[in-house]
Amino acid sequence: MFMVITKKPRRKKMDKKRDSTNLVHLLACLLFLLLITACGTATAEPAILTTTPDTVEEPTLEVTPTVVTIPTPTESSEIVILLAPPGSEADNAADLQSVLEELSERDNLELQTVSQLSSSDINEDVRLVVVLPPDPGVMALATAAPHTQFLAVGIPGFEPTQNLSVLGALGEQPDRQGFLAGYMAATVTPEWRVGVISFEDTAPGKAAGNAFLNGVVFFCGLCRTASPPYYEYPQIYRLPAGAGDAQWSTAVDYMVGNVVQTVYVSPQLVETELLQYLADSGINIIGSAAPPNTVWENWVASIEVDWLTPLRALWPRLISGEGGAAEEVLLVITNQNPALFSPGRQRLVNKLLVDLQDGYIGTGIDPLTGEPHY
Repeated sequence: MFMVITKKPRRKKMDKKRDSTNLVHLLACLLFLLLITACGTATAEPAILTTTPDTVEEPTLEVTPTVVTIPTPTESSEIVILLAPPGSEADNAADLQSVLEELSERDNLELQTVSQLSSSDINEDVRLVVVLPPDPGVMALATAAPHTQFLAVGIPGFEPTQNLSVLGALGEQPDRQGFLAGYMAATVTPEWRVGVISFEDTAPGKAAGNAFLNGVVFFCGLCRTASPPYYEYPQIYRLPAGAGDAQWSTAVDYMVGNVVQTVYVSPQLVETELLQYLADSGINIIGSAAPPNTVWENWVASIEVDWLTPLRALWPRLISGEGGAAEEVLLVITNQNPALFSPGRQRLVNKLLVDLQDGYIGTGIDPLTGEPHY
């Protein structure tokens, strides 16, 4: 009995001690959990604060005004002038105006086309003046306006200066056109039965006619036919200035009577009636412009003057203020009729054209007088 009584109180005392310890542990755990929760809440708030500025997009707001205020192209006060004085060829003026409009618009310049110009009209805003023949006194204008660049197009007799450039000082080079036409005519015509119709009393007409004869001889030498009728080739018929239907008809009859099969019509003769007379007579034609539709079957090719390619090449220099350039015009062969002008013959003639323009072959004719200069 004694042992039973003494053990019961000891067990109860130990249970109380254990319960108090467990309670302390529980309270410690609760306190630890509260601390963790508090720490988690404290760290979450800065995370929210750090992301908030990203959603405001302040950098975008700062950049936007710069994008909005970029200036759009507007009409510039700087000017390009095309001076086409009375007597200028309308077709050349129209072609040049079209290209100058394109180039000026691209560089934000204003193009003005005028028929007369004085030095008082050229102020600091005028960057370039393009001048067509006949010469309106371009040298005096360039001297009076040293701040402006000038380009003389097709006006002979000028040397380039600091603010004057020259394009096509030899003009349209009728001697080169005629020489190339003679060579072409000889390559496409059996037994070289070819001829040329040109003006007799103008320098370009003489140059075209005389150079044509040289071009034919350059290809075929003596140009003797192997079968009758035995006429001399090449043939030439020179028209007087102001020729009309009667003279054209006579010229065509002359070619028909001499059994000419291919005729070069010089650049000064662009009348549709003359071309139609030739075609109706069964004669093939080499010209200097696009042919009328009614003569296409008799059209060999056109030998045209290209002013625009050299102008485009000079443009960047001129508008940047760099003068003193000298360029000649180019010749291009267009409107080839493959039925009369085969691809092989085209390659042969194109090779001569390159050598002619590079100066390896001369025409033997002075382009300014039309006379031979051997």
